[in-house]
Amino acid sequence: MRPPFHNAFKITSQTANHGEIEELPGTKAESTVEAQALGDVLSLQRSHQNDPNLPNEDINTLNEAIEIGDAEEALEEEDLVILLLVYPVGCFWAKVMPTRKFNTFGFEWTLNTGSFTIKEHTATTLMANVTAGYAYSTDALLALKAKPLYNLDMGWDFQILLTLSSQVIGIALAGVFRRFLVWPAALVWPANFSITTLLYALHDKSRSDPAKTNGWQISRYRFFVYVASGSFVYYWFPGVIWQGLSVFSFVTWIKPNNATINQLVGGFTGLSLIPLTFAFLVRKLTQSIGISYTGALYSAYLPIKTSTTFDNTQSEYDVFKILGPGFSFDLSKYKKYSPIFLAPTFALNYGLSFAALIASIVHAIVYNRSELWSRFRLARKKEPNDVHMRLMSKYHEAPQWWYAALFVLGMAFGLATVLGYSSQLPWWAISPYLAGFMIPGKPIGVMIFKVYSTIVLGQAQTYSQDLKLAHYMKVPPRITFWAQVVMTLWASIVQIAVMNWTLGSIDGVCSAEQPSHFTCPNGRTFFSSSITWGVIGPQRMFGPGSIYASFNYFWLLGALLPVAFFVLNRVFPHRCLRFLHAPAFIGLLFNYWIRKRWNGWWSTYNYITAAALDSGLIIATLVIFFAITLPEVTVPQWWGNVQVFETMDSLGTAIRRTVRDGETFGPKQW
Repeated sequence: MRPPFHNAFKITSQTANHGEIEELPGTKAESTVEAQALGDVLSLQRSHQNDPNLPNEDINTLNEAIEIGDAEEALEEEDLVILLLVYPVGCFWAKVMPTRKFNTFGFEWTLNTGSFTIKEHTATTLMANVTAGYAYSTDALLALKAKPLYNLDMGWDFQILLTLSSQVIGIALAGVFRRFLVWPAALVWPANFSITTLLYALHDKSRSDPAKTNGWQISRYRFFVYVASGSFVYYWFPGVIWQGLSVFSFVTWIKPNNATINQLVGGFTGLSLIPLTFAFLVRKLTQSIGISYTGALYSAYLPIKTSTTFDNTQSEYDVFKILGPGFSFDLSKYKKYSPIFLAPTFALNYGLSFAALIASIVHAIVYNRSELWSRFRLARKKEPNDVHMRLMSKYHEAPQWWYAALFVLGMAFGLATVLGYSSQLPWWAISPYLAGFMIPGKPIGVMIFKVYSTIVLGQAQTYSQDLKLAHYMKVPPRITFWAQVVMTLWASIVQIAVMNWTLGSIDGVCSAEQPSHFTCPNGRTFFSSSITWGVIGPQRMFGPGSIYASFNYFWLLGALLPVAFFVLNRVFPHRCLRFLHAPAFIGLLFNYWIRKRWNGWWSTYNYITAAALDSGLIIATLVIFFAITLPEVTVPQWWGNVQVFETMDSLGTAIRRTVRDGETFGPKQW
């Protein structure tokens, strides 16, 4: 029997700042999980209030978004920092700028609408998020242009078209599918909870009611300041004073030259088994140990954890030795050179990706087919009993055709990108994995379409999360649409400019030995992936007779596991099996024990605690970057900052077997 859920609310009246909240009896959630999710949202009771007269956007909003977003661009930092940086700038602007109104061609506007409202704050944060949250297409562009990688400059026009097309398609998909991902009350996007809580904490500094918070009276604003300050101070220890604390592999400090110990407990290129962790990655680590210490896949000749690819002399794989004219695969050169070898953990990532992909599809079919069909049918109309939808109905919705037109525009940019340049990508290739079969030996083409498949979907999820934040905070949909579109255009230009400046101004950028650690890890991952899927191709990597052919069994494993758990749930219908899912273990302390024992405290301070810890950490990271890393200030030179990084794990030399000069390992034919 499904439990009733009674914490639905309706607004019975509105004033400038508050709404009276009244319970609607008899409302039921569709499932226990949905009830739990709705409970999380409804714990943020202020998000069920709306004053449509509050300003949402003005010149102040646009100016702050551009300034803050550009300031954060090069650092790729979190939206919490953007939110915090926007607040003092917005308050300062509201205090000093003139409130005079201007009339331009019948359009009335002003530099200052008055006090900096929470809706202006939200709109500014959404716009700055677009600018500061970097376009993932720049990872592919780094792999193309960086000198240690492909060293191929395809021009600014190609770079801007690739970035704009992927971003615009992402916005369009988020908008087209918002009836599935944003409007339903059960789709809560928990990542927004800390953001909404922090927004209300900054704009409401009143004390908490001790009768509702287990005796605590401190305001959420003051609580945030205290916790964030503590987090800020704490990070200076692992960040500057004793950097060895950041990767606390103390056993490797005792045995710095023991390859086995450094592989098992090292935190850089090892498995980091000590200190102990209750994270769900333990299963993956155990499998990596099995691969490495049985000698399978020639793992004894490789580091246990790195994204670098290797040849049969234990050197980094030189992709240019197997490329012919036009960056295309040359089979004869490949036969003379070497097959590609992957570290056990990196190889396992591919296998688990195969399993996860098919498992997610089978799981949805087995467990959620009825709910998915129901959601699909209900998506044609908005939920009448959802308080957020009722409050948002005060505003005009962004028409569906706006997003459809945006999708067509993005596709036009995309076709111009792949057809107007030497992209190696025909218009009909649809994913990196499939493209590896359909356009074998074309690394640039496979890499570019990874942008148009995996990366575009990731961008769409990010934009959907922002749409949900605007939904929670009652920002008008049309303002959200134009905020995302305008800032995407601006951000694409800025990010391409920053990338080109970086590649042209910083010596050794994207190389593994770059002194300031500007090693372009994401770009290098794109580069390695392009070798695996594009140059050599999935047929030679995972086909019959290949080194990694056994990884195809992960497809079968991924398909069978959801069915096995479904059968177990039917045969042994115990609660523990119903929730046998790795993410259920995350947040056990706060989201179960504290919530159950001190629910009032949890409802008021849980999400602000998360926001404060993250904010203090990120602000400390920014300060350290500008004060120490960028000006190349020397950190304290003592054992905790020097000798702890002289281990085989840190140096990437934890390999159990080495080959002599002129010798090779691996198969004799490939």
